[in-house]
Amino acid sequence: MSARTTNLVGKVYALGTRADARQRTVTFDKIDWFFGETATTACRADKVSIPPAAWCNDFYYRNRNDFQRTVSIANSATITVVDYHSAASPIPQIPASLQTLDRRFKDSETILIMTIREGLIVDLREQFTP
Repeated sequence: MSARTTNLVGKVYALGTRADARQRTVTFDKIDWFFGETATTACRADKVSIPPAAWCNDFYYRNRNDFQRTVSIANSATITVVDYHSAASPIPQIPASLQTLDRRFKDSETILIMTIREGLIVDLREQFTP
């Protein structure tokens, strides 16, 4: 299997769509992520109605296009997901397999924070959203 690399570098926010354990790849749609006051400002710029909830007040994302990228995961990469069953605060991240990640993608919208170096994903975690 040859690595599938990308020209993206550093911290990347994305909507995850598929994780392939056999190929060790993740398919995603890159997004622009905003939190706090920048979320409210971005919502106003996009003419999005601001509800009395977390969306637009605590966080917001802008998806400029639906371009999907499939990128290989480094063998040493750390993969974690939000433990939504935990009563702890803040809600912890737990280690996850690519199979678990793929099930998350199928069950609900999953926002990822990835670190990409030399074209490969070296760290991947699920972003908590209320």
